[in-house]
Amino acid sequence: MSDRKFHLDKRANKILDNLIREKLADDQLLSPRKAACLLDVSIPWLELMRRTKRGPRYTKLSARCVKYKVKDIRAWVEARAVKAAA
Repeated sequence: MSDRKFHLDKRANKILDNLIREKLADDQLLSPRKAACLLDVSIPWLELMRRTKRGPRYTKLSARCVKYKVKDIRAWVEARAVKAAA
């Protein structure tokens, strides 16, 4: 994986706070629209991350049905969170 950072990396902590506030179950399946909304990104951006294998893990229920588990989104964002320098 490259060291390239996206604007999303700078907002990771805010996104994690949103996930906590939403009170979603870890195993809950989200549509790409809902996942993009929680991540505050566009649906095409999320699709690009999925195609290039740089986004959160997803579940493909059928050829045209993709879902994201809340725990996979949370883990992906946590891995991208920037730690403050001490």
